[in-house]
Amino acid sequence: MLREESAQPSDVHRRPVERQKEFWTDRFRDAGGQTERFVDGMRTTESFYSQEVVQVRTDT
Repeated sequence: MLREESAQPSDVHRRPVERQKEFWTDRFRDAGGQTERFVDGMRTTESFYSQEVVQVRTDT
């Protein structure tokens, strides 16, 4: 999960899968823990899915 307010994460979901994988690899590179294992698996899998989740807040 990534919390970011720039347009790039929203836009990446309209790009080819390989570009999406590059985006997530760049974002999680050197994050520590098990992320290297996660990134390696993501880059090689045929079953890749990435989806934007948004929250809408209103005054009423």
